[in-house]
Amino acid sequence: SYPSIASAHALKIKERLDRFDCKVEDYQNPDFRDVTRQATDLIVSCDFFIGLWHHEARDGAREFSVSPWMPFEYGVATAQFLREPGLTEITANAILVYSGQLPKSITQRIQTGIAQPSYSDLEFSQTLRLISKHCKEVWRLPKRRKR
Repeated sequence: SYPSIASAHALKIKERLDRFDCKVEDYQNPDFRDVTRQATDLIVSCDFFIGLWHHEARDGAREFSVSPWMPFEYGVATAQFLREPGLTEITANAILVYSGQLPKSITQRIQTGIAQPSYSDLEFSQTLRLISKHCKEVWRLPKRRKR
């Protein structure tokens, strides 16, 4: 999940995930359907969730703002995965990375006991390595077979 302003970052994550045998889904194009229902259904049908919480500029504001969708979508994902038998950790199947430009008053509200990594535009490659490592070591996604 990601806001449209972070499409370039999301594309890099998708390219990195292409190394694994998985299908990446997102919902970015309006299609006349109920956005809340469509997002919820998509998240509930997934095995894993990656949230990219990117900063958004507000007119005249000193601080960056954030889309209200990410806390909702991350909440849906963690609630869904808590129902999975055998999952003992709330973030077992859902991870969140956030922009270092977001106000701490916002980012510190989400799962304060979990070490959610932040990223910067200049060091996003490090975040990609962390996501890839998580997919390989925690989610145990198999590498995609060469075609």
